[in-house]
Amino acid sequence: MKILLTGATGFVGSNILEFLVENHEVDEIYLILRSTSEQNASSRFQDMVAASNTIARHYNKVKLFNGDLSVRNFGLKENEYKFLTQQTNIVIHAAASTQFDLELTEAMKINFDGTKHILDFSEACKEFKHLFYISTAYIVGNYPQVFKESDYNVNQKFENSYEETKYLAEGEVRRGISSLHSTIIRPSILIGDSQTGKVQGFKVLYPFIKLIAQKALSIIPCQSEACLNLVPIDYFNLIFSILFKYQLSKNKPSHLNISTSTFHVINNQNAMIKDLIEYGCPILNIEAPLLVDPEKLPPQRRRVIKRMFNHYFPYLNRPHLFDNSNTLKVAQHQCPIIGKDIIKNMLNYCCEVGYLNKHR
Repeated sequence: MKILLTGATGFVGSNILEFLVENHEVDEIYLILRSTSEQNASSRFQDMVAASNTIARHYNKVKLFNGDLSVRNFGLKENEYKFLTQQTNIVIHAAASTQFDLELTEAMKINFDGTKHILDFSEACKEFKHLFYISTAYIVGNYPQVFKESDYNVNQKFENSYEETKYLAEGEVRRGISSLHSTIIRPSILIGDSQTGKVQGFKVLYPFIKLIAQKALSIIPCQSEACLNLVPIDYFNLIFSILFKYQLSKNKPSHLNISTSTFHVINNQNAMIKDLIEYGCPILNIEAPLLVDPEKLPPQRRRVIKRMFNHYFPYLNRPHLFDNSNTLKVAQHQCPIIGKDIIKNMLNYCCEVGYLNKHR
């Protein structure tokens, strides 16, 4: 089995890479890494190896290609691209920008164009077998009802360029499913390992936690019942490994009766923001900010608070409901509930590596 993996330097992609290098059925893994203004592709890869004993032990399985997914043929030399199309039979597309504030044109270039080029590549592969596409549960947008795995266009509106471009990119994958065997995996908000708290990148939820830890927030504009759907990365890893094996198996159990190739990796119990505050603030030795219903604030104060929280405001004030029936049929494992121990592990890890500081 020879696999092309994108997004290997990201949180999700690096975890998938660790799974792949230890899989005895995987012979070679091809990475497309882009050079940045600060670091070339080779240096970025060496940093990955240095940070992971698992990857370091299986270094010889991995081959690096310096390319850019947003460019046709990944910007590779003709012989490099041809080599990959002749060798690759599994494609895992985990690369994406998760920035909420990215300009739409830039987000389209990364999330939409990159996915289209992955689909073009998959169609060009001589012995193609399967595409695994990492989408997001938050293509749900502002849809107020339970979002099922079979749902896609439910007339939702989007809060930011991330949601919109991931929705459009998934649409391209869905259109190609008739000709390409594909699996769409939609995780919700990923956090660190449930046992160790280990996380890479400190994105999405973590900057919000940092604002609280820095005592920059005296209030949080949300109702007392506000919640977030949080998934520890080790649960995502478990589900991905099961889906990977299941989707590539030749004899799938007929009794499962799964009618779609889309799977939600979500938590069946949302994490209450008041619990995150109650359990987390004592660990950081800070006073808990107040949860204030934004509708009860004076109009001018509400506008200021809304601007201040900008990208987080919709997530704090709109509960999202997801169905994961397909995932549970295949994996038969529910996500651990985000309780006191997981919050403690998450915050302690952030403090250990210097992302957060405990106040005295």
